[in-house]
Amino acid sequence: MAHRDVLRGTGFYEVLSLKRTGLSIGALPSMCYRLYDDRYLMQCITEEAGYHDLQRFREYLLGRELNIGLIIGPSGSGTTTLGAAAILAMQVQLGQILCSGPSHEAIDIFADPLDQRARAVAAWYNTVMPAGDPKRYYHRMMNFEDLDWTARRGEFADKCHWKLHLSLTYWFLVVMRSSVVPPLGEDSKPGLVKLQAEIDTRPNLLHWVTGQMDSAKYAATANTVGNIEHVLFKVMFQADFLCVHPADTEKSPIPQWKSFIARDLVIGEAGSMSQAEFYGLWGNSLLPCFLFGDPDQNPVVLTTDEADSDGNLHNRFAADGTVSPLKYLMATGIPAFHLDISARP
Repeated sequence: MAHRDVLRGTGFYEVLSLKRTGLSIGALPSMCYRLYDDRYLMQCITEEAGYHDLQRFREYLLGRELNIGLIIGPSGSGTTTLGAAAILAMQVQLGQILCSGPSHEAIDIFADPLDQRARAVAAWYNTVMPAGDPKRYYHRMMNFEDLDWTARRGEFADKCHWKLHLSLTYWFLVVMRSSVVPPLGEDSKPGLVKLQAEIDTRPNLLHWVTGQMDSAKYAATANTVGNIEHVLFKVMFQADFLCVHPADTEKSPIPQWKSFIARDLVIGEAGSMSQAEFYGLWGNSLLPCFLFGDPDQNPVVLTTDEADSDGNLHNRFAADGTVSPLKYLMATGIPAFHLDISARP
């Protein structure tokens, strides 16, 4: 009921005054991301963000009404970096996260700092957690051994925001023990280690990936494509952060991941996303969500007044689409965490 009021933009008086069995709810439901059962991990996450006013940031994570968080600021104010810290707090509190953005470039740019923050937090936290301790913080996105390898990816590495080590292809090669990528380590996710043991029962696929069998021989074996798809699906289902374009959430198996695995939703550069794309991600799921970006950023596609030869608009509701979900949620009264360029260290 309260989430309907968010989309209506009419305030929350009705739902707060509504009485069921003689009682009113009194306050909007909220989510706390403070990790009271592991204060050291929370300290690692917040301090790694590098924000000058950590107490203010911690207080914002303390209670997010309707499980919705907004981090806003102009370009260069650090919304992506601080957003990554908020996302890590969400992940350890609730579980796997579906991440998206208005464009492939925005998603690639967002995934990289998220990876860096996750790695740094894992390294910091594990300094006090001995090897083998069940509380050790597993590297969410990559292993430390990957760092030197990623610096030698070739001439196109610095010309593209896309990162191989953050892709499904990379982790497919890792679990298949391919020699072109570093192996799993002691701090790799246990689910990937378990999957690797399962793959050992598929010798044809394993021999093909490791170069012990050529492609022609592998193609002659049974269920060649099915074996590859099975491993890809299994790897994807282990992802702590699945970063996809809004359009891709309609392509199998992403809808299944979203419906049965995702516990949170994160939108990067939400100031340039359309409301329709946001509702496609968040609608009918009402997952806890965090949006961050510049509310005054221009949309990715500027199509507001295109008409046919008779002067009829192709999209009569284009004006509604110019209001981003970030701006709309701010207007409905959802508290936002404001950043300023002058306050950035």
